[in-house]
Amino acid sequence: MRSREKGTSLIEALVALSIAVVIISGITAVVITSLNNTTYTKFQNQATSFSQEGLEIVRQLAGSDYTSFENTYAQTNYCLGESGILVNKADVGTCANESVLVGKYFLREVTIDLRNASCIQGPTPVGEADRDYARVIVTVSWSDSKCTEDIYCHKIDSRSCIVDSSAVPSPI
Repeated sequence: MRSREKGTSLIEALVALSIAVVIISGITAVVITSLNNTTYTKFQNQATSFSQEGLEIVRQLAGSDYTSFENTYAQTNYCLGESGILVNKADVGTCANESVLVGKYFLREVTIDLRNASCIQGPTPVGEADRDYARVIVTVSWSDSKCTEDIYCHKIDSRSCIVDSSAVPSPI
C-alpha cells in the first residue's frame, strides 16, 4: 500500500494559493482605501484653511474702511484667488477660471450680503440698530478622483458676520 502523506497534491497547492490571493487582495483594498481617505482628509484640511484665510481677508478689507468696503463690494458673489483680491464673479464667469484658482485643486467663492440683519440674534440691542452688518460666506470647493459629474464635488463653507467697527457705541 502506498502512503498518501508523501507530498502535496496539485489541488492542495491551488487551494493554498487561492487563500493567499484572497488575503493579499483584502490587504491591498484596505491600503488603497486608507490612502484615499488620507488624501481626502488632507484636501479637507487645506480647504478649511483656505476658507478661514478668505474670511480673514474679507475682515481686513472691512476693518480698514467699512464705508469703502460697502461701496466697493456692493455686489454679492466674488471669487478669491491666491492673490487675495476679490474678483466679481460676473467679470470672470466662473471661479473655476485659472486666474482665480487657489492652488491646483481648489476654488474659493465669497458671498457678501451687506446689511444682513440675520447677524443679530434676538432683539436688537440699544444703539445697535444703526450699525451695518455683512454676512460673509466663503465656500472652498475641490476635486478628486471621487468626483464624477460635478468637477468640484467637495465643498466646505465658513460663515461669519462682519460689523462696521466705527459705529460701535462707546460704553457709558
